[in-house]
Amino acid sequence: MLEGGLQYQLRPGDSVIVFGQLLRCKHSAWIFGKGSGQGLPQGVEALRVALRKMSPDQLKANEITEEDRRVQINLYNNVSAQLGADR
Repeated sequence: MLEGGLQYQLRPGDSVIVFGQLLRCKHSAWIFGKGSGQGLPQGVEALRVALRKMSPDQLKANEITEEDRRVQINLYNNVSAQLGADR
């Protein structure tokens, strides 16, 4: 991270994914991922797995409804498919 706030320096071959205001979610979550090679697809998969494993209490604490979870998992599926197509 560079001085002065949320800034990152990317190298040739790096990719960036930013999920902001996750569609219809009530909260303003920002999820940022950067990397190259297998790092980015693995990061998206980790987000998907973590979201699937959340208990009802964890979902409530994170202000995520079941509908939000469904929408986010579909988004992660679509991103994963696109990352696979880009290889």
